[in-house]
Amino acid sequence: GTCSDRAEPVTVIAKGVASAAAGKHHSLALTEGGEVLAWGHNEDGLLGTGWMEKQLTPVQVISGGVQAIAAGWRHCLALTEEGEILAWGANEYCQLGDGSSTSQASPISVSMPGTVKAIAAGWYHSLALLDCGAVLSWGFNTPDSSGFRTLSVPTLVLLNSIT
Repeated sequence: GTCSDRAEPVTVIAKGVASAAAGKHHSLALTEGGEVLAWGHNEDGLLGTGWMEKQLTPVQVISGGVQAIAAGWRHCLALTEEGEILAWGANEYCQLGDGSSTSQASPISVSMPGTVKAIAAGWYHSLALLDCGAVLSWGFNTPDSSGFRTLSVPTLVLLNSIT
């Protein structure tokens, strides 16, 4: 509950955490019950709470039904038990995948062409693995012949052709 630097690890959540993820100045925890908790700085709504104040202790973002989380530099993803992706936080490079560059202070749904099996979040980009083996990416992209560009919606980057 403080902003003090620590030389030793401290307990943030005592029990019931299934996984954790960390971004630039924020952290996420997924509980064994499928709840998503967040804490840290909250610029651009990256905690997903609907407000912008920083949180020194974990607060609930999603009440349940989540199977995986990922934290990018300044954005977050959650994968629901139904295979849906929820995204929130900064969106200046379209890393939320909603077709815009508008940041979101609360989770929004990302439209996908199939059921999602796994998610990952990078610096300013996001990835999804579909149950058919296809990989989609969105957000800041690598240089091409026309220079740097972004992918504002999930775009196929790899088809499962490995045998």
